[in-house]
Amino acid sequence: MGGVVHTSSCLCGGMRLKITGEPMFRVLCHCKICQKLTGSVAHNLAFKPDQVHVEKKSVPWIEYKTSEKLTRHSCSTCAVTMMNVLEGEKACVAIPAGSIDREGGPNDAFFLPQHQIYFGDRICDTPADVPKWSGFMGSSEKLA
Repeated sequence: MGGVVHTSSCLCGGMRLKITGEPMFRVLCHCKICQKLTGSVAHNLAFKPDQVHVEKKSVPWIEYKTSEKLTRHSCSTCAVTMMNVLEGEKACVAIPAGSIDREGGPNDAFFLPQHQIYFGDRICDTPADVPKWSGFMGSSEKLA
């Protein structure tokens, strides 16, 4: 499979994935399981299983089955979720957007969500007038 190539890595550097091609779809998932695992909404890019390859695995996976068909794989050292593997008829590998190494700025089309799922379970809506900062609030540039 050709096309765009991205890598995905964890915080400690013990895991790295190679992702080839465009995602099948990009979602913000508001389900209660993602909320518990991430602390908020999960931003995932879903790929066909043959588009994702383990490039480096110097520490073991933590595998956690959150449903009959979904297994989540995390780094055993830094606990970053590296991929969520869905088996069965709708098989795909969902990669958390934040783990994908990127060079582009915000709103890179590769990452823009196409859908919000389990929307009725969302924690809250973000008001448009909430201040935005380039870094930590009060010690960085206020953007809006």
